[in-house]
Amino acid sequence: MSPAEIHFERLPAKEGGIGLITLQRPQALNALTMSMCQKINQYLQEWERDSLINAVVIRGQGERAFCAGGDVRQVYEIGRVDREHAFEFFCHEYQMNRRLFHFSKPYIALMHGVTMGGGLGVSVHGSHRVAAESLVLAMPETGIGFYPDIGGSYFLPKCPGRLGWYLGLTGDKVSAYDAFYLGLIDFVIDQSDFAQIIDQLTALKFGNDAHAQVSELLKSWQLPIQQSQLMIDQPAINHYFSASTVEDIFSKLREKPTLRSQNIDLQLSKKSPTSLKVTLQLLNQGSLLDFDQCMDYELKLTQRFLRDHDFYEG
Repeated sequence: MSPAEIHFERLPAKEGGIGLITLQRPQALNALTMSMCQKINQYLQEWERDSLINAVVIRGQGERAFCAGGDVRQVYEIGRVDREHAFEFFCHEYQMNRRLFHFSKPYIALMHGVTMGGGLGVSVHGSHRVAAESLVLAMPETGIGFYPDIGGSYFLPKCPGRLGWYLGLTGDKVSAYDAFYLGLIDFVIDQSDFAQIIDQLTALKFGNDAHAQVSELLKSWQLPIQQSQLMIDQPAINHYFSASTVEDIFSKLREKPTLRSQNIDLQLSKKSPTSLKVTLQLLNQGSLLDFDQCMDYELKLTQRFLRDHDFYEG
């Protein structure tokens, strides 16, 4: 790992300290490498045990992105030579996702710009998900011959109605206010206030309920929540994506064509057919499982995907 890829620091606080993680690959939209995943997992483990660390904050460097996901190009290059070694990347990434999901202290993700795939894996599983209005959130994996992993099988089915199925299958990009409605973020805050939020966290005197204290702090910075376009479109999306097969989804989209249904049809038509079939089944199954069961399921599924050609073509 290049020292410039990611930076970990301990910020002195009123009592103890705050762990700060900065993703530092702005030229690659802060995409995660294998070594970055390993280091995040390592530091989370150390900071959870450290009684002087009160909370952890993660942010992305540059104006364009918090984190565009896992470094797919790196995985592709590795997989062309050694597919088992490529599988190691996902093993480390999923270990990091598990560590974060079960992390006992406040974990504040400060998201902005492009936040996709693995970028959700280092944010949505945390206790406090903060987004700037510039957020562009998506799980675009069906477009590269893969599926919405990093716990997507767990959090997508928990979105209102069938919106999680819509996002997982189409890979559509959504706004900060859509993400708020979906339950994937907790606060929409002006990006220019992020630095002050970190300063206030270092000045906070943490008590018995650190999570509630952080929530109260963040609420004071919350912007007025605007209406979500997905909420408006939800009745139609619920109808289209309530179908039990991919073929039936296409049939519903084509029953009474509208501009919206035609756009969704076009989106789905560009995806890997295998990915669509697998993702539909995965989300149906994930809706019945807990987080760790979902991650076990995904690990086996990823190993299978890496043996086939769709991902490498994608």
